Amino acid sequence: MEGYLKESFDPKILPVATEQPFTVPIIGGLKIGGKIDRVDALADGTIEIIDYKTGATIPSQKDVDKDLQLSFYALAATSIPTEPFGKKPDKIKLSLYFLDGQEKFSTTKTTQDLEKAKKEISKAKEEIENSDFKCSGNMLCEKCEYSLFCRTEG
Repeated sequence: MEGYLKESFDPKILPVATEQPFTVPIIGGLKIGGKIDRVDALADGTIEIIDYKTGATIPSQKDVDKDLQLSFYALAATSIPTEPFGKKPDKIKLSLYFLDGQEKFSTTKTTQDLEKAKKEISKAKEEIENSDFKCSGNMLCEKCEYSLFCRTEG
């Protein structure tokens, strides 16, 4: 955190939201939710959504551009009508800030990117619903959080 304060903190840019919870409808009653670490309002009317990372592997820009979590945040920013959200995709900057190395990677999403993300989320939902949740017989089964869904025989 000390590195962030020395290298990246700008007292002129204060967040308009921190730890902002969201829930967004996707397709067919499916909803996704989470919390956005920080939202800044930029001078040009754009918002920057920042997700802080610690101890994470630094990705390539290509990985950041494809990051599904950032798509979730963009979906929230385009779907929730209240400030600081209610923005069109071209008014949303999405950033991952890696605290350990003081590196920030930013990207944007198009309307087409967000539609693709919705389909990807819907497909994952279908795969989960259609999986058999077969028990692995692991010694941790007794405390498994998925035991309710487990379809073991017997």
